[in-house]
Amino acid sequence: MSLDQDSSLLDEHYGIIGATVVSFGYLEHEVMRAAIALYGGPDDLTAEQEKTIEKFIEKPFGKRLEHFCEIAEEKGVDKGWVSDFQSKVAEGIKWRNLICHAQWEYIGKGILRGTFFSRGCVKRGHPDVVKLSKDDLIRIGKSTFDNAQLLAKTFI
Repeated sequence: MSLDQDSSLLDEHYGIIGATVVSFGYLEHEVMRAAIALYGGPDDLTAEQEKTIEKFIEKPFGKRLEHFCEIAEEKGVDKGWVSDFQSKVAEGIKWRNLICHAQWEYIGKGILRGTFFSRGCVKRGHPDVVKLSKDDLIRIGKSTFDNAQLLAKTFI
């Protein structure tokens, strides 16, 4: 079911892009739950911790992830685990804004093109453009879901 009759996207494309976008939401949710769990859970937060979490929620996702990693290290989580986790989510973070906010079109041969107006694009004179296969999007989404599940299993 196309949202735009002129769109080149097929239902399958909407499903793949949508599933990838949902994976980022799941990761963001689990980062917040893990941070709260590191402080002892929602029922055991001090007023100061609650303020810290509230400020943390307002930040862009990359900053929230950095803050989570700082909290994890402060609370004694192995630095190797934290570093490994940061490496695992790096690709998804790199793609997040583009995948979530791009205008997508199918350009043939299994390739989708996303065009996104990111910070600095006006100065550069053009938006960001990426070409990804359906398999690329599925891989990014699966990796992001896997990382969210890792947080849930480790901290919740």
